Amino acid sequence: MEYLNIKGYKEEIHVSKFGFGTANEIQRLSKEELFAMFDQLKDAGGNLYDSAHDYLDGESERLLGEWIRLRKNRNDLVISTKGCHPLMKTMHINRLSAADMEGDVNQSLKSLGIETIDLYWIHRDDPSYPVETIVDDINRILIRPGKVRAVGACNWSISRIAAANEYAQKTGQAGFVMSQVQWSPVIKDQQGLPEDQATSMNPKAYAWYKEKEMPVFSINLGAHVYSKAVCEGMLDTIPPFLAKTYDTEENRARAKRLGEYAEKKGLSVFEAYHSFMVHSALNGVAIVDTADPQCLGDALASGADDMTPEEARWIFRG
Repeated sequence: MEYLNIKGYKEEIHVSKFGFGTANEIQRLSKEELFAMFDQLKDAGGNLYDSAHDYLDGESERLLGEWIRLRKNRNDLVISTKGCHPLMKTMHINRLSAADMEGDVNQSLKSLGIETIDLYWIHRDDPSYPVETIVDDINRILIRPGKVRAVGACNWSISRIAAANEYAQKTGQAGFVMSQVQWSPVIKDQQGLPEDQATSMNPKAYAWYKEKEMPVFSINLGAHVYSKAVCEGMLDTIPPFLAKTYDTEENRARAKRLGEYAEKKGLSVFEAYHSFMVHSALNGVAIVDTADPQCLGDALASGADDMTPEEARWIFRG
């Protein structure tokens, strides 16, 4: 298992390059099956478990906390969770206030049953909300009281992350040290947004993250399903929302190159997909959100692949 170091505010955090995601997919599992998959990652040498205050109305955090208490393994883990996401019924109303931030982190700590969260993410951004206020609140509410060890931006554009970090540096405060974005060998259609304002990976963001050496955690939102369907000539079988999200000429070309690489190396498309995530030129971390132990096993096995950054670049850009 490969690891990278996240720059925490007091010390570095040693994080495995594969993590288990606890979003929607885990609804398909019984508690026993879920805990077995948690064990599967841990037994393979992984330590990263990713959740969010709003995943399954808090049930994801509660289940993760129960597993931690049962296994008594808190000190061996890196716990990653998120707050400040809009309520699903009112997605147009941001939740970036100090009260939202404090309420969410306190509830997450209680649900997880831990004293400190290793990696904490501001789950959504609102470009009309001042980054200065967000940075001030992060330091006052999260950092200085010791509730979190490191803070990242989730679903933020590079222009907003840069503005927040510029203000943090100017005021001698902690800024964002990592980013979690929709990133895969195929790119989500951002409907004509400028590249520096888009919230998923694109060539400009890729170059920026590489220059800044900022760790990037991937969210795929079905991108692996789309990629596999392209490689197998089965695009007519995928859900309409995936086609609307990913089906462009560029993405078809990327998925086909991914398939060519997989065939050349004797890998499944799923293995090649996750190999891309951790072997690119970026400090990449793959969040594997699956209810299938075989898929998790394939993702973990991809860490042994020898994809080079040049091969990853070829898959992405041709």
